[in-house]
Amino acid sequence: MQIDDYQALIQSDHYRCATQRVIRQLMEALLFEDVFRDVHWTTESVTLPAVAADGQPVRYRCAVRRIDAFGRIRLGNVIRAHGGDETAADDVSRLLHELAGQFDADPQRIQQFAMELLSTQIKDAHSHHANG
Repeated sequence: MQIDDYQALIQSDHYRCATQRVIRQLMEALLFEDVFRDVHWTTESVTLPAVAADGQPVRYRCAVRRIDAFGRIRLGNVIRAHGGDETAADDVSRLLHELAGQFDADPQRIQQFAMELLSTQIKDAHSHHANG
């Protein structure tokens, strides 16, 4: 792929969908594994407090649906609330870094994991983009 191809890819709907898919699957796995220290559950949603790079509080929130007796869940799109703004969580690396205070992990490992997830996201988007 040429640089123009990558630029077109990251501006595509396929990339946005891949981003949401990777973030949802990451959050589902971390919640299932009970990684987070501070989780606020309701019957219909889950909220996780976090801290932005500027030190301000952030919340990640999403709809939740339990799918079986083994505790598996499915999440809706993850929403990031910072200040008065609520937007779709669209950056795996930022999400991991902002939630890092919720679990014990070496910052270097978090960065490596974020890079692996970004690679997965790009490959997923490219696959869907190439297949139309």
